[in-house]
Amino acid sequence: MLNRRGLWYLILIILPLVACVQVPPKPAAPAKPVVDLAAQREAERHHLRVLLANAEKALAADRLMVPVTDNAYSWYQDVLALDELNPEAHWGMKQITVRYLQLAEQAFVSGRVEEAERMLQGAEKISATPPQIATLRERYRQQSSDNEVYLPVAELARRGEKIQQRLTDLAQRAKESRSRLLIVARNDGEGRWIYQQMRSAVDGYRLRGNIEVGRVPRIVFIDL
Repeated sequence: MLNRRGLWYLILIILPLVACVQVPPKPAAPAKPVVDLAAQREAERHHLRVLLANAEKALAADRLMVPVTDNAYSWYQDVLALDELNPEAHWGMKQITVRYLQLAEQAFVSGRVEEAERMLQGAEKISATPPQIATLRERYRQQSSDNEVYLPVAELARRGEKIQQRLTDLAQRAKESRSRLLIVARNDGEGRWIYQQMRSAVDGYRLRGNIEVGRVPRIVFIDL
């Protein structure tokens, strides 16, 4: 066993050794990254340019609201979400509205009433006003005079009950007014089908009419 003197001697030997042991320093906190504001702003401008280019390409191709993944309306919306005052995006939204109104008018003139109404709904969803919609509908109604009735192309293609009932009504009108008819159809087969439907609706009455091939299907009452 160590006596007191030996113990002090041992302590004197150990103390310098303990002092030599170095405690590792704490790691320095990582430096915060320096934000390059100029580069960030340039990246945002580039992103807007890409969105606007996509929107203009879709608009030129009449991809107004479809397909979902690539249409002008969605691209311009993305631009406005980043820059709500962006003038090019607001201009683009107006152009989509104008185009929808143009397509609606073309459909009305061709007798595609259902398609025209879908185009009007698209225009109204963006920025078309109720007076604009009403004016276009009124203009179409004025195009159908008392002696000329346009036939909806979509219904003619389906040849369902709706167009059959419409032709029945027109045949009854021709019988009551004793008017001759001009049937304008997109091809001879369609014209013959229209005539057969009308003749069947007034069985026993001699329905007088001619068939003519034309771009806009319609029934013309010659003697009204």
